[in-house]
Amino acid sequence: MDFIDSAQWSSQSWERQLKIYAQIGVAYAVTDSFYRLGIDGIIGFGPSEHQTHWETMVRPNSILRTLQGADGLLGVDSLEAGIIVYCAIGPFAARREGRIEINPGASWISLNKWPLRDPTDPCTPDWSPRIPILDQSGSERPTWTIRLLSMEFYEQEGTEWKSIEGGKINLEGGLQVILDSGHSVSWVPDEVIRCLREVVFPCAHNDALEERRKDAPVEFSDVARANSQTSDYNYSVSGRNPRRTFIKYEFWAGDGKTRGIVVHGPTSEFVWGLKPRHSDDPVIEGLLFNPPPTSLPPGTAIWGINFFQSMFVALHMPEVQSTQKAYVRLAPQWPSERTKYGLPPLDW
Repeated sequence: MDFIDSAQWSSQSWERQLKIYAQIGVAYAVTDSFYRLGIDGIIGFGPSEHQTHWETMVRPNSILRTLQGADGLLGVDSLEAGIIVYCAIGPFAARREGRIEINPGASWISLNKWPLRDPTDPCTPDWSPRIPILDQSGSERPTWTIRLLSMEFYEQEGTEWKSIEGGKINLEGGLQVILDSGHSVSWVPDEVIRCLREVVFPCAHNDALEERRKDAPVEFSDVARANSQTSDYNYSVSGRNPRRTFIKYEFWAGDGKTRGIVVHGPTSEFVWGLKPRHSDDPVIEGLLFNPPPTSLPPGTAIWGINFFQSMFVALHMPEVQSTQKAYVRLAPQWPSERTKYGLPPLDW
């Protein structure tokens, strides 16, 4: 397995190919759209020890465990051994905002080290404390699942940030959130969608949506059939300037901890985004949906690629024999942050 255009920290150079020797499972059924992409496959970075769905009892190591033993891979930035996957994923499509063309920039992952565009500048994102993933002992396919206790929406007024009245959602018992960059949208409970309609973006359109739908979940299949006119189906992003809003998340900090871990992040790219189109009047659309019926257990959500486009995400998997548990750290991708960090130059 070759990684093309890989920056090697050990040699401080760009390698044309970084070879990783791994035994990879083969998918025997794919969708037509996936088949037409012309790619060889997908690498999963789940926190598992072994690959699943093998006929033999001897299962190959997972990709993360294979990468951990790769030649030339430097040690982790933290004190404990293991492997860290740093994710910096931006919007994929170029778009226009007024007369300004906004390019998405490069997206990348980095193993064990946060890349520095300038090695003499040790600047890194404002990482959160450790957010433990939930215990999934005995699971064949553990996921990067964390527990969300609450989320609260804020609005900028002048130079101050103020909580939007009624904009805090307390999740009784916590919401199990699966972080999955391979998921093309984010699924959230209906109470989040209703808060966006009624409180965060109050407008006549959302009032009409709320009256028409009431407690009926918005199925993503409805949106797909409507040619992706998402604002007509889940919530309209109007009634308040979305660029002047942000979210305060509170995550479970672990057993015995009386306080949660607070993380701030933008609403842009996660709650809403500019629909890519060549126009001086871009459409802002909502990016959160209710999960299809029976697709998720109650009290579970999936935050997909749009969440990763709003936050820098670090996935920490400890060494096999370690007593440490896997955990996640988050840092906001404010608009100014997206151009602040980057990969070393090709002439490094």
